[in-house]
Amino acid sequence: SGYTLRRYLPNGGRDINFGSGGKATHPLLEDSKLHSIILMPDGNILGVGASNYSVFNSNFLLVKFNSNGSLNTSFGVGGVVNNTKAQGIAYDIVLQKDEKFVAVGYNKKVKMNAIRFNPDGSIDLSFGNNGVMVYESGEAKKILIQDNDNLVIGGISSGFDTLETRLFRIMPDGVLDESFTPFSSISPRKNYAESLFEKDYGLILLDNGRIIQSFYREVD
Repeated sequence: SGYTLRRYLPNGGRDINFGSGGKATHPLLEDSKLHSIILMPDGNILGVGASNYSVFNSNFLLVKFNSNGSLNTSFGVGGVVNNTKAQGIAYDIVLQKDEKFVAVGYNKKVKMNAIRFNPDGSIDLSFGNNGVMVYESGEAKKILIQDNDNLVIGGISSGFDTLETRLFRIMPDGVLDESFTPFSSISPRKNYAESLFEKDYGLILLDNGRIIQSFYREVD
């Protein structure tokens, strides 16, 4: 198994100058997944996900690729950072102006968390509590960065028979912004045995500062 990047031309055709014939494939660490990728200013690509993929034993996984699809071996170990101090599963990532990056997901206690990393992949201890900000129970799915460097994070939590959307904001130092109090939507959950891990969730920031959230919801 492995992860694959593909690059396409503006017309949708394969870009044969990327990887091998438009495709770059690399082996995965055992039981690992990548969930999201972002483009960096220098053209490199940064991916985030999890290693040792399970609720209670996973670590945030970072993988950096060169612009041609090869692994950037100057980052972490062979292009990969598997930091056991960054516990949990990461779903999304944003790049700050100083080229530090913040990844979000949930920890082994199934609480939403955000972890900030330095450009070399080490944890930025000046953020939150030794690099980590922990919120309420649930899974953080998406993160946005606002013009003032505040971070808006969205996700979902569940009870025995309910699903609840979550939206919160943290300041650049990793402290919860209690002035941000969005409406929270609660809906019935009809199939508790069904995993939420792979449910779709969307979050976008409009030019006027407004935020649009989309999320999975069970219906009759």
